[in-house]
Amino acid sequence: MWKVMIVAWREFKHTALTKAFIFGTIFFPLIIWGGMIVGSIVVRPSETTVSGTLAIIDPSGLIYPAAGIEFDPDQAERPTLGELVGEAGRGTFGGMVHLEMTLEAHHDPERLGQLQDRVRQGELYGVVSVDADVLNPRQHHDRMTLYVEPSANPDHISAIQRTLQRAAVRARAMQQDLDVAEMRAMLSEPRIATRRLTDVGEAAAGVELQKMLPIAFMVLLWICAFASGNYLLTTTIEEKSNRVMEVLLSAISPMQLMAGKVIGQCVVGLLTISVYGALGIGALFYFSMENIINPVEIIYLIVYFFMAYLMVAAMMASIGSAVSDLQEAHALITPAMLLLMVPWILFIPVSQNPNGTIATVTSFIPPLTPFVMIMRVTASEPAPFVQILATMVVGWGGAIVMMWLCARIFRVGVLMTGKPPSPLELLRWLRYS
Repeated sequence: MWKVMIVAWREFKHTALTKAFIFGTIFFPLIIWGGMIVGSIVVRPSETTVSGTLAIIDPSGLIYPAAGIEFDPDQAERPTLGELVGEAGRGTFGGMVHLEMTLEAHHDPERLGQLQDRVRQGELYGVVSVDADVLNPRQHHDRMTLYVEPSANPDHISAIQRTLQRAAVRARAMQQDLDVAEMRAMLSEPRIATRRLTDVGEAAAGVELQKMLPIAFMVLLWICAFASGNYLLTTTIEEKSNRVMEVLLSAISPMQLMAGKVIGQCVVGLLTISVYGALGIGALFYFSMENIINPVEIIYLIVYFFMAYLMVAAMMASIGSAVSDLQEAHALITPAMLLLMVPWILFIPVSQNPNGTIATVTSFIPPLTPFVMIMRVTASEPAPFVQILATMVVGWGGAIVMMWLCARIFRVGVLMTGKPPSPLELLRWLRYS
């Protein structure tokens, strides 16, 4: 056992204690996460004030007084949250722009050319030409045209456009003798808060984020298990091609070498999943959304990580022991990669229907079991506890069988040289005693 631990420490040291791994796996995510937190605290949306004269050509005579109210911050209602979000979704931030515009009324559309010249000369910030049918709410082609100089800020233009739109709505309401504030209050969509009932009470739930949670868990599990398995593959091939394997086998048995390498890379994977998992949980706490994760789900993640890693490690160690370089490994690793890509194909049907036929059946097919089950146990409709226990038995049984098969291949292939074996030859190695 002591020799196994020495190999495990050597494997861990040469993988996790390198500058590339420390920076790429630990420091780089911390830098990104810290930058986002610091940025959200330090960087605040800038608030600008736009002043100038805006000419309005209004044949109806109703848009101008309505615009006077909307451009006056002491009289107009504040933009709704939906309007501000809509502006942000279009890439603008008009809600952060304060308008201090002086309005100039004109009724003759023939003066448009003169007013445009004043815009070019810098006397006016812009000109608004109002169509005659803008007050008809059933007219689909009604519009207002805003003319500004080429250097006008897009965010400032967006703020003026939104204010003019609100002015048109106000003018329509005034024309029908309607109360604008009451009308807008009636048309505003109420916010709906969703709260999940638990055994001990109730908890708020972010529905959209809850939908992404199973996929996030599966991706984290897959990346960490595959990355650790890939490290195991490359280190095994390098040691074999450099003849280091022969030196190691002079002191320990093939089974001790394989066990040490598997344990060492398992600790690497556990370190990786701990770092990324901690960053994710920290982000949820920062945004006050920690309630969407149940502590039991973290336990499931660790259990299924060990299960997934052993399955992936069995495939990678088998392939690494049978070949002498990475180029030879490509032919054997392709079937394994196709199998490992199946969880990416299943994440949509499983996350949408965690207790459906596809999810239930694939839960009992190693090596898909850990990846499918982590999505099922973290879904809004978790799998029945009986199925969780049954898949645990199937999954761990599959992991043990795969490691046993890996041991038989590793024992034969670790000292094999020359032409790489075919998949059929690997199956024949399993019969060697």
